[in-house]
Amino acid sequence: MLGRLQAGVVLAVLAMLTSSARLRRTSHAARGSVRLRAVDVVRLMPNGIQPGTFLRAADRRAGPETGEEETMLRIYSVILDLVSDVRPLIEQIERRDPDLAGQCRRAMSSLALNVAEGSQSQGRNRKARYHNACGSAREGLGGLELAVRWGYIAVIPAEVKARFGHVIATLVKVMR
Repeated sequence: MLGRLQAGVVLAVLAMLTSSARLRRTSHAARGSVRLRAVDVVRLMPNGIQPGTFLRAADRRAGPETGEEETMLRIYSVILDLVSDVRPLIEQIERRDPDLAGQCRRAMSSLALNVAEGSQSQGRNRKARYHNACGSAREGLGGLELAVRWGYIAVIPAEVKARFGHVIATLVKVMR
């Protein structure tokens, strides 16, 4: 037995096919190609379902404060926390090596910005943005590891390393 949503889709498809059959009976001048698009099906569905929600409702969730739709990865907030954790380390590095500090800062910014951009991209572009973000995360961690070897900072805190690992692992999983 069909659910309400599925029944609505079936009825909408039948309505489109019926209107298509009526078009076939008209003159050649008035005839046009009728393509069934998902948006058309959504417009015909009962219960006021809005266009666009039919195709991607599973990918969206309502934002808690604004009621707006949100497609951002949950790892984004972890990335922002990571940037806050890394900032004092980068400030220490900057005193000894401004170039390395700048590169680490750019890598961390690129990580957050590529995840934000990827969340609104589709298909190959989305995968490319997450791939770039993962590379930036690895670059940021590499810069900190290099700073330890140069003696600019004493050690990378374990929780910062763990957070980098979590971010990188999540992005690798998303890219698959």
